[in-house]
Amino acid sequence: MASDKQVPLASVAKLAKNHRLVLFTAALALFQLANASILPLIGEGLATTVLTESSLWMSGLIIVPQIVVAMLARGSAIILRSVDANYYY
Repeated sequence: MASDKQVPLASVAKLAKNHRLVLFTAALALFQLANASILPLIGEGLATTVLTESSLWMSGLIIVPQIVVAMLARGSAIILRSVDANYYY
């Protein structure tokens, strides 16, 4: 069973003081918004031009950005913990 030790949560104000974290969060949000808005247009183009592999390409266009964001989030968490874990809590 996991330990009963509770980790204190950081307040939004404390997190907002870290400008690199705010910039990274904004970049991820913009990446997601841009991907979500352009994906239907690309899907329409793929459906009309690449009839046999369009579903495979669309699956890749959905899955690959999610994997990239997950890896970036994990990497940034590791970096933030190594810099100064007590600063964020």
